[in-house]
Amino acid sequence: MKWLPLWAVGLFANFYFLLRFLSGDQLLWVRLTNYFLPWAGLMLASCFGLSVVFKNRKLSVVLFIPLFLVGVIYAPLFWNCKPMANAGGQKIKVMSYNIWSNNSRMKACAAVILKESPDILLLQEIRPEQMSALALELRPEGLNMAFDPGTEQAIISRYPIKGSEVWFWKNRSQKAVLEAPLGPVTVINVHAYKHGWLERHRLMEALLVEEVIPEKGPLILGGDFNTNDRSETYRMIQQHLTNAHAEAGCGFGFTFPTASKFWSLRLLGSLPRFPLPALIRIDHIFYSSHFTTLKSYTVSDSGGSDHLPIVAELVLQDQGRIIKGAVNLNP
Repeated sequence: MKWLPLWAVGLFANFYFLLRFLSGDQLLWVRLTNYFLPWAGLMLASCFGLSVVFKNRKLSVVLFIPLFLVGVIYAPLFWNCKPMANAGGQKIKVMSYNIWSNNSRMKACAAVILKESPDILLLQEIRPEQMSALALELRPEGLNMAFDPGTEQAIISRYPIKGSEVWFWKNRSQKAVLEAPLGPVTVINVHAYKHGWLERHRLMEALLVEEVIPEKGPLILGGDFNTNDRSETYRMIQQHLTNAHAEAGCGFGFTFPTASKFWSLRLLGSLPRFPLPALIRIDHIFYSSHFTTLKSYTVSDSGGSDHLPIVAELVLQDQGRIIKGAVNLNP
């Protein structure tokens, strides 16, 4: 009986991988485990260590199989902790930041943005009054802004914005074409709906089919996707675009929730409050094969938001030097 909890952990983890392979994201508990798989790996490592110390071989085998699979999935993130070499081209720093509609600390948000000084800034969940306050703090001289109050999203760029469009029905996406030094770059800013995962997946598929896949030039897709790196939606996007954190991020890079979001616990008649650290990564920056990644990271200061901002330092290849077999821009 003393080994029962560890057996339960091991069997649950093996069953998860089996069902994940057979049914994808169809089951709720599989989708939830997707989000917390890194933490499940830590639990498996602890349980496996106990089974080895106390020489329970059968249990060790049962625990080792899912532990090995988790290691295969996440170990590469800890090998990317040095910036990639720059092969030449135009450096473009991209930042995605969910401001949070309940956040009143626009000066703090502006300080985070100014410290990072991105060339392209994607904002989600920002109300008109927040946008006005933030714009004043950002000292917008030389910046170009496309803000849509309906979707509460904004694209801010050092480069001229040639045109922008918004589609509420394509996963609340905002598209703009930026005139970068090496030519136009298409940027799509996403804040995926919070409703059912299947509908969100279908809307993302529509965005890919209608806006991403037909685009032959450089493209950046970023924002709050409300999905993790183990989901079917993430894998669908990654079939066409590269994820900056997967390519050059260091560690798990959790983005949500942040210490700005406090949770109450009723205890002995009092209401002590304690911060909940970031536990999952649901904010992403993807890009087409016209780019390479120098560095990708999660900013430690949320500026009062319930999300941590993410940054990707990209290089737009010069003279049509395109990776992964994409079409040469300068034949």
